Amino acid sequence: MCLTLFAVRFSSAISLTEPLQLHTTGDEFTNIFYVWKYTQGQPIYNDPYESPYSLFVYNRLFPAVYGTFSKAIMWVFSLEDAWLPTVSRLLTLIAAFAGAAASYISFVRASEAHDNSRKALCLGFAIFIMFGPLIGFWALTVRADLWAMFFEIIGITLFLAYYPRKRISAVLFVVVAVYLAWSFKQGNIFSAGGVGLLLLARRDWKPLLVLATLLPTAWAVTFYIGDELWLRSITLNDYPLLPTVERMVRNMANFGVKSGPLLFFLAALAAVAFKSRDRLMSLWRNDAFMLTSGAAACALTLSIPASAQHGGAENYFFTLSYFLGLMIMASLPMLVREGGAALKWPILAGSVGWGTLLVAVILVLSGVAGVTDIRPQHEAYTRMKQCADTLPRPLFINTPYMGLPWMTPGNTPYVFSFVYYKERALGKKFQDGGIGGLIAKGAFNAVVAFDSEGVVDGASLDGYTLTERPQCPDLYVYLRNPSAEQGRK
Repeated sequence: MCLTLFAVRFSSAISLTEPLQLHTTGDEFTNIFYVWKYTQGQPIYNDPYESPYSLFVYNRLFPAVYGTFSKAIMWVFSLEDAWLPTVSRLLTLIAAFAGAAASYISFVRASEAHDNSRKALCLGFAIFIMFGPLIGFWALTVRADLWAMFFEIIGITLFLAYYPRKRISAVLFVVVAVYLAWSFKQGNIFSAGGVGLLLLARRDWKPLLVLATLLPTAWAVTFYIGDELWLRSITLNDYPLLPTVERMVRNMANFGVKSGPLLFFLAALAAVAFKSRDRLMSLWRNDAFMLTSGAAACALTLSIPASAQHGGAENYFFTLSYFLGLMIMASLPMLVREGGAALKWPILAGSVGWGTLLVAVILVLSGVAGVTDIRPQHEAYTRMKQCADTLPRPLFINTPYMGLPWMTPGNTPYVFSFVYYKERALGKKFQDGGIGGLIAKGAFNAVVAFDSEGVVDGASLDGYTLTERPQCPDLYVYLRNPSAEQGRK
């Protein structure tokens, strides 16, 4: 059912016959813009308070990998820039498949799966983790999350394959994998925390020293050679943190609803484990269980508060869901050995969790909840582009997606940051007074709004005339008055 839901969403977000213009997640257009900038050899990190007021907050490897991949594919197939969103989304889809494969391998090892039934269970959980409703459209978006998650998963998979047989090699794999994950998205370092806590619990000092030395050294060198704009961006120096309890509770509730197979099983596991010292000691001696317990604890310390921030969503729980899945797989050998009630109750609880997931997926597929079709976005943006093609430049359309270079060619790409209007409300100073200041100065020959109030970004459109244009249905087109132009001169 998860794969069915994913297929339905894929069909609405991806087309191989036309370049769809839509966003699968909220601020995806910003990432698309910076991937495009990389393909053009333009600087990635910039001052968000200077025109065109855009801001990139992810690490360097994300635009480099996506830009290189997209540029190569578009060159091979002679595709125009309008295809860049589709091509880039396919790279994220590759990350989803790679993450499912790596998850399956680690699940098989942790669960000691030697029979087909347990391997099938591992496969089911791997598919659920990467293609379930928690990730949803994020498997089809231009974002850093899934590749960062993949490198964390592969780091743990390789560590479990080599530890404790080759302890230093196991740690070196983790160092490289976590550094790559961090190079995509700087918050994805949880696997290192889990490995570090395991080594501390095992009093395995030499590999712990290697981990505690190499990874911070790699980060220190990167910070030393990095430029100021990059450092300001990845430390969110120019990103206002505006947490709300309401957003945090909503995201945690969404995570809970979409993670029944994990949470129900683990709740029952905790209940049966704490009834027996032998069961607790068995889990303590299990490297995979202890590693992912520590990693999950590290992830929770960031996931919950980060999900409260303005723009925060369930993506902060993606890697945590893998850790919880691996905890379940690692507990199976102990539960099977114990048998009886120790095995019965977690299996029953897990089955209830799968049942709740089934209900949730059916509700989305039936249209009662959630979203399955985002193709109307393409139709709306296409109409906006048809309108924009008839208007004089310089032009401003009050939605950042239309700032993408192929949507309004021959124009400054005003893909302004996700927090632009928040910062304007906070009184931050922008070059030329921001969009509103440019409008007041008469910098645009045309302004397109979505209402007739005559105000955009706090600036009055008195110097413009509201004009009806047949190519622009449902849009409010303001053209600059000749008198305003004369006055500006």
